[in-house]
Amino acid sequence: MRAAARGEVMLAPHVTGRLVRWFRSREFGPDRDPDPQVESLTPREREILVLVGEGLPIEEIAAKLVMGSATVRTHIYRLRHKRNVRDRAQLVSFAHSAGLL
Repeated sequence: MRAAARGEVMLAPHVTGRLVRWFRSREFGPDRDPDPQVESLTPREREILVLVGEGLPIEEIAAKLVMGSATVRTHIYRLRHKRNVRDRAQLVSFAHSAGLL
């Protein structure tokens, strides 16, 4: 009762056993081979692509990565041309299909 009052989670032994067996049965690590199109991106481009995919505006991306807004715009421009996409929505779609989101 005291543990529950502190907000701790209490599980019955049979539930704990099932949970442990489930974790042991899973394979951890990448679910699939990396997309070759993602492999061609620089680490910074991947970082920006993920943040664009999360829906952050340019100013927030710039603040988070400690860079200027113009630099972020340049990276997005280059990403769009590398991936041959028209807009940010297609960049988000690419990031999702490549497994970055």
